[in-house]
Amino acid sequence: MTDEAEDPELVPDEQEFPVGPVSFGGLTDNIVAKSNALVRASYKLNLQEQRLVLAAISKLDSRRPFSTPKHSQTSVRISAVEFGATFGIDKRKAYEELKEATNELFERRITEVNGKQTTKMRWVSKVQYHDGEGWAELTFSMDVLPLLTLLREKFTTYSLQRVAGLRSTYSIRIFEMLAQFSSTGLLRIDLADLIRQLDLPYVRYADVARRVIKPAVEELQVKSNLEIEWRSIKEGRAVKSIEFRFREAIQGKLDLAES
Repeated sequence: MTDEAEDPELVPDEQEFPVGPVSFGGLTDNIVAKSNALVRASYKLNLQEQRLVLAAISKLDSRRPFSTPKHSQTSVRISAVEFGATFGIDKRKAYEELKEATNELFERRITEVNGKQTTKMRWVSKVQYHDGEGWAELTFSMDVLPLLTLLREKFTTYSLQRVAGLRSTYSIRIFEMLAQFSSTGLLRIDLADLIRQLDLPYVRYADVARRVIKPAVEELQVKSNLEIEWRSIKEGRAVKSIEFRFREAIQGKLDLAES
């Protein structure tokens, strides 16, 4: 995030983003919890990898340590049935997509930048897929587990169902960025930070706006019950940052109240 995050309106929340009405079954009632450092980190996952990682994270108890003498949550198993039901995928295709999600996940990395220090880590230390039984098992790396468990402050949570219907990884990532500021409904982020966090192949604002922000906002408004307005902020002639203002859509609030 930018230095502007010191503004009280721009300080990330430590509370759950409201649950919307969309539900596909499976794990959608589960809660995803991540440290804000992980939300702001730079990484790129394809859609199936992102879904598998989020499903696995939703099975963790973020309030507990990842390992005690009597309990360990370093490894998480996701069945193809759960995967399909959670993300609205046909049963037969769910097996294929779950297997596909495990193919390159071991190679996926996260990059954290803290001032002049850059840290790179793997999402998982091991990933398994059982063809006959149709399940994937992830063992989160020891570097990532502290960003997912025993969370006491500076973390973001939301219901998995809020992103289960999204088809763009950019939509999912931007949703998480917004979720950090759910109480104020305001996110302001430097363009350079947005490009870095999403690990974008674009450097020009016009490309980022057209290929990433605009389609992501449109999908979020349709599928995640958010009303979002965004604008670019210039410094001189160049775009310096992006501002998002958002709130729960009225229909989403009504559906939630009636459920």
